[in-house]
Amino acid sequence: MIENIIKSMKNNLSESEKIIATYIVKNKNVIGEITSTELAKKIGVSQSSIIKFIKKIGFSGYIAFKLQLERDLENKKSSSKNKIHSDIDLEDSLEEVTKKTLAETIEALNSTVGVIDYKNFETIIEKIRESGRILIIGAGMSSIVARDLELKLMKIKIDTVHYDSKQMQLMKLSTMNEKDLVIAISHRGETQEVLDVVKIAKDMKICVVSITSIGKNSLSSLSDYNIGVVSKESILRSSAISSRMAQMIILDSIFLRLMQKDYRKVKKYIEKSKKILKNIKCSDEMYEIAAKISIALNVDGHRADISVIKTAITIAAYEGREDVAKEDMLRAAVLTLPHRMRKTPFEDGVLEESKLEKLIENL
Repeated sequence: MIENIIKSMKNNLSESEKIIATYIVKNKNVIGEITSTELAKKIGVSQSSIIKFIKKIGFSGYIAFKLQLERDLENKKSSSKNKIHSDIDLEDSLEEVTKKTLAETIEALNSTVGVIDYKNFETIIEKIRESGRILIIGAGMSSIVARDLELKLMKIKIDTVHYDSKQMQLMKLSTMNEKDLVIAISHRGETQEVLDVVKIAKDMKICVVSITSIGKNSLSSLSDYNIGVVSKESILRSSAISSRMAQMIILDSIFLRLMQKDYRKVKKYIEKSKKILKNIKCSDEMYEIAAKISIALNVDGHRADISVIKTAITIAAYEGREDVAKEDMLRAAVLTLPHRMRKTPFEDGVLEESKLEKLIENL
């Protein structure tokens, strides 16, 4: 875990911190037996530099750091016989690729959960509960994660929207105020279009929560609150598999915590939606729109139009309506079709909502 955190933060470390990090990675076996003062002397830095570094990588103090290091060494011993290196090579078999992907994902999840500041996390969840409206922003693969959070928050009746186009995000932002919230998702925290929207939100004094890789980056620096995830990506991991899964555990935790806090109210929403769902009406026009969207976008897979229709019906029911509208079709298509538009396994499946909206208007 500690080595993975250090690797994920290597671009955010100062030169002196890199010296400390290198020594720790190379001498893990002896650090458990020495004090922070002794470690500082061995490296040639001050004790305060050691403590600052340890806190920077997510630990409350030297003792917590040593305990985790001991757990890491114990886990390494117990799994050494079946150790699978996370780097995927071109010569790997399908079984090796699958096992390496699993190993890396588990490592990213464990590392992320291990460095969460839960007091800060609880504050973020309260901000989500108290906010008026929420705009979720993200580009590329982060847009898919953002869409998942939108769907989760919609399910518990929180006024939430995600747009993948910067233009739509800015239009929505122009209608928001200080009581609202922006949630920005970017693994590296350096996506320019996300930063541009966040800067405007800050100028409007709107609270910003970000989910990024752990450590200092442009987005986390701009945000009022940040949650850092730990993962390691390589050239063959262009779809950011482990980072996406680490982000997803954060989103699931937010959703479940909100469910805990407002269980009776949320339960009532869901029960009402189920009753309406039985009586929902979807006109022939909507079925035709779903088919034409699938044809126009040249999506892959069997009967994508059925997925669009079922999702649109669910959205309408949850919002207390008994008729499916074009707006529901738009939102349903954005939720269900991006992954069907990928032509290669690692290609980003992204569907620009503004283009889809024009397509539906012209049908």
